[in-house]
Formats: sequence, C-alpha cells, structure tokens
Amino acid sequence: MSDATAAPAARVGDPTGHPGTVGPPGVLSVLIGGKPAATVGTAH
Repeated sequence: MSDATAAPAARVGDPTGHPGTVGPPGVLSVLIGGKPAATVGTAH
C-alpha cells in the first residue's frame, strides 16, 4: 500500500467555488462517500 494522497474528487451535491452545488446526474456506478461521482461534464 502506498502513502500517496488521492487526487481531489467532486460528488453530486458538493459545494462549488461559486454559489451553488454540483448537479446531477453524476456517475451512479461510482460512489464517493455514498454519493455519485461528478465528471467533467457534470453541471455546477
């Protein structure tokens, strides 16, 4: 096992750097902390 830190990842519902949150749908088959992962094309 490595001590490397994982790259940051956004999830649906996470806050953004401006007012609002990351919108759905995200990737329903990839969960991070029980929430769908966001991708480059996910609305925010």
